[in-house]
Amino acid sequence: MPNGDDAAVLRCGEALVAVSVDSLVEGTHFSFELYSPAQVGAKAIESAISDIVAMGGEPRFVLVAITAPKTLPIETLKEVFNGIRLTCAERTLLVVGGDTTSGGSVLTVGVTAIGYISDESRICRRSAAEVGDLVYVSGPLGGSAAGLLALQRTLPGLEQVKKRHLEPRCRADLCGQIGSVANALIDISDGLSSEIHHICTASNVGCLIYEEKIPFFPGVVDIAEQLGIDPLTLAWDGGEDYELLFTISREEARKASSQLPGVLIGEITASPGVRAKRGDSERTIQPGGYDHFARR
Repeated sequence: MPNGDDAAVLRCGEALVAVSVDSLVEGTHFSFELYSPAQVGAKAIESAISDIVAMGGEPRFVLVAITAPKTLPIETLKEVFNGIRLTCAERTLLVVGGDTTSGGSVLTVGVTAIGYISDESRICRRSAAEVGDLVYVSGPLGGSAAGLLALQRTLPGLEQVKKRHLEPRCRADLCGQIGSVANALIDISDGLSSEIHHICTASNVGCLIYEEKIPFFPGVVDIAEQLGIDPLTLAWDGGEDYELLFTISREEARKASSQLPGVLIGEITASPGVRAKRGDSERTIQPGGYDHFARR
């Protein structure tokens, strides 16, 4: 299938195999000032397999490649591997290979994730949204970004939302539930604003999001109030929530009814661009989130 989705899908005989690769880089995705080594290993696995889930697949195998500076204590490296081991055991994943080498000044953890898709009709592409589709998100947003702010500003309490950042959980529990009914699907790794733009651009459509319907992770509003920021900013641009954003036809949504996992937040439109409605006012939403190649 063409490039541009969360993972490549390969046909191997009768099987459909989804493959993705993801990297966690010290100083960009994590800091040992905030994370334990085991949390780093766990996050590397969760972020990688999220891409398989976002294609409608079921993660099965991982390969792990680690590049560590020579100054990194061996005990720290062992704990990173322990986080990987425990997460893979919990997710019923097999580590089938990888590489460990020394080099550079920061730790990098690369994970190749491999999974199965039961049949071609369950492959979920970003480019398959249709005008009139409803837009759903699988769970609350803004938690990871709010948790990071709480940790950086050393705000007291708020342990649940801090954990949301330090120990993210992708929605592998929804394997098979969304892929069978969704038109377009993507995971929210870079923020809602970025991901909905990816869907709209790939599908040649627009979108209207009802901001009052965007669900917040517990603690997001509290942290936003303490810091004097709009909690919607954390949901739109925060990233690393690893929830799923998907579109579904109105007919399929009606059939699924209360069994459909997620929260309805908007609809796909024929007019291009992403718009947000709050009360009687509408505004245009630009893609936000983290840009690795922005010139700062």
